[in-house]
Amino acid sequence: MSFLLLMQARATIALRPNFSPGEISRSFSVVASDYLVGILISQAMPIFARESPGMHLEIIRPPHDVMGVFDRGEIDLLCIPKQYSEKIQHPQVELFYDHQVCLVSEASDITELTMEQYLDLDHVSIRIGERGSTTYEEWFLPRYGRQRNIVCTVDHFNSAAKLIMGTDRIVTLHGRIAREMVKLFPVRIVAAPFDIQPLVEVMAWPRYLNEDPEHEWVRNILQSVAKSL
Repeated sequence: MSFLLLMQARATIALRPNFSPGEISRSFSVVASDYLVGILISQAMPIFARESPGMHLEIIRPPHDVMGVFDRGEIDLLCIPKQYSEKIQHPQVELFYDHQVCLVSEASDITELTMEQYLDLDHVSIRIGERGSTTYEEWFLPRYGRQRNIVCTVDHFNSAAKLIMGTDRIVTLHGRIAREMVKLFPVRIVAAPFDIQPLVEVMAWPRYLNEDPEHEWVRNILQSVAKSL
């Protein structure tokens, strides 16, 4: 029996005809960036805590072999941008959209940006996963033929604002988290001087869990929260 069929058989045996969220006592592994944790999963936690207190979430940063880990059934949910999820031959659903903006220090004189000014600035860049790929470099470089002057890289979104405070440096990141950073730190948003396709965040899961009622309930909660963002 193939691995996928074996997992499907196990999931089918585990199904219960009468399902109640309050009876969930299992762990769900979720691969998501700190951006997704802060914007989406944190908003779902009060619902999980109230309706399914026995459930455990294991939130994991995207590993190097994320597709292989996913195909082997080692994770239950995968939340990633659509351009990566399109390679996955498993069920998936779009969660929400976001747009790129620029974040600068309150101490900076920058109020608006031309493309030339943007390229001349020093940049803090966010890399995702163990491979260290930057969030939108693959889109950016082929179109402008010029690298940004990246002077600092960080592997999570939530520290980006702190790394530009008191400097003339800039970071390009998703608008939803940028607005959260403005509330917490002396930074402000400046419109990006370029057009880019919106970020589309997608949730995917192994097909053998598609009919699992507990797994489906978790998915539905995350989808419902995403629609309210």
